Amino acid sequence: MSTGPIDELRASNPVPKSALPEAPPGMAQRIMSKRRAGRGAVSAGWPGWAVALATGLLVVAVGGSWMFLLGPSEEQGADTAPFTTGSSPDSTQPGSTQPGESTSTALESTTTLAVFEAAPWSAAPLGAADVPAVLASEWAAADNRGWCSALFPADPDSLASGATVRARYAGGGWGIAWDLPSGPGRYSDGGEYCPDCGGEAFGIIGVGFAADPADIEIWPEQVDWSDGSVAGYGYEGVTATDEGETPPHLAYVHVSGQGCNYNVWSFLGEDHLLTLMSRLRLVEGMQAPPVVPVGQQGIVAQPMGDPSWAGPALTPGDVPAALLNAWRSANSAGGSCPLLAFDDLGAAAGAVLRSRNGADDLMWAVSWDLAEGPGRNASGTGNSEYCADCGWSVVGLQASLLPSQDNSLARLPVTHTWSDGSRAWVMSEGTMLSGGIPDELMSYVDADSGQPLVSHPYRAVLEVPGSECGYDLWSFLGEEHVEYLLQHLRWVEVST
Repeated sequence: MSTGPIDELRASNPVPKSALPEAPPGMAQRIMSKRRAGRGAVSAGWPGWAVALATGLLVVAVGGSWMFLLGPSEEQGADTAPFTTGSSPDSTQPGSTQPGESTSTALESTTTLAVFEAAPWSAAPLGAADVPAVLASEWAAADNRGWCSALFPADPDSLASGATVRARYAGGGWGIAWDLPSGPGRYSDGGEYCPDCGGEAFGIIGVGFAADPADIEIWPEQVDWSDGSVAGYGYEGVTATDEGETPPHLAYVHVSGQGCNYNVWSFLGEDHLLTLMSRLRLVEGMQAPPVVPVGQQGIVAQPMGDPSWAGPALTPGDVPAALLNAWRSANSAGGSCPLLAFDDLGAAAGAVLRSRNGADDLMWAVSWDLAEGPGRNASGTGNSEYCADCGWSVVGLQASLLPSQDNSLARLPVTHTWSDGSRAWVMSEGTMLSGGIPDELMSYVDADSGQPLVSHPYRAVLEVPGSECGYDLWSFLGEEHVEYLLQHLRWVEVST
């Protein structure tokens, strides 16, 4: 009896599905945890850089990949393409499983990787008249429409009889879901599983935050396409609920050139999910311009010569009292980051310094305020709290964890180096915190007015050899001002 490509893919996995790492909680759950009232409301403010470093993504490492080639012909759709496999893995190789043996840990399992010759979305886009009006309205209203194209399946009516498409909440992105009269699903958008309600039986979300390659790598089964697109999929979160209800199969799909990942799911089984993915197409009039992550733009680090901090250290008398107090307060709470300070603020001369240490901070943080100009509001560190003319926090300086300990910075290019081995990442704050999506393609709006924000700060994260800490500084006065500040950093001779 012949088997189709999906059966071949499933059978080829040398590790039983029960031994593979569990999938993470669904992207839908992550989105729902950030829900805010009102269409178009942006997510809560970006965390401080120290927080962003300390709360990095959990990535599950798996063994080497066993590759299979899937090459569609011109007459066949990607979901019916012929499937070619290689020979079985050598059972003597690390991570392989002898017949009758079980894998001792999930980390020893082998990820199944299918390679499709052509991506479904490389086919001609669907016409705007071929997709439901709800997709057009949801995409047009999404904050991420400038960097996340709409996708929709070809021949959607054949995916499930009696399915009804509707809008699906997507937290700053766009989403659609198909409901069925019965069968497994969810009681509400992103809610609890149901055994027979048919709610959001399958669907697609263009998520409202930037794509992260680590989101694909955590999945036990993965797909690569020849255009550089990738996907990872498995069960959402767990294998089954206590009530015996089955969670959906969930895929994270990254389409080459798009700034978002797509969350694609189905309660109708693995075959149905793969078929849905294989039919996804772009749509005329709903396409974002191509996005190139900063880390792929061939940036060459700029040599800066000898660093200013290699010169004579500042004395306590050279440093504002508020900065000394912030540093001493952090040290008394258990922090140990040496103190760096600016010997000149350049274009921000005359700004008023204040401490930004919180009650639980173990590292020091300060910022400078001006009477006017772009900045943040008094409480903010995040993009939703930028202001056009408040002048608050126009310049900032804080200690953080070492940049080398943060996976997100590891994916971004070092932009500046010094003769002592110091290095820095300098780029707009939105680009840095989004993992490399250029600011001009991100959609930032004022949380109250809904109007586009006027200015984003430039940010630098500095790593100095021998220091157990990193240093994070920013300026709303432009990239050149950040570079100026980097050249006016000095150590301070101070003790607790």
